[in-house]
Amino acid sequence: MVIDYSTHRVQIDAIRECQQLVYFAPDDGRNFFVIKPVTSSNNDFALAANGVADTGIKIPSSGDQLPISMCIMVSAHR
Repeated sequence: MVIDYSTHRVQIDAIRECQQLVYFAPDDGRNFFVIKPVTSSNNDFALAANGVADTGIKIPSSGDQLPISMCIMVSAHR
């Protein structure tokens, strides 16, 4: 994902398992937003309960691990 501003660019890359994004921007005048890559769809459990396949839910067994990595790069526009 790339977000372009007038003075700089923000690029977010994540591992292949993180194909969805959660986005949050408060509507109370605060000047920020949050974007994070995730493995599953928003509302994933409700979708799965209604028969939607491939929501991305990962349910690990005891002791399992799912390493997640992402890279955030900020660069100035030239």
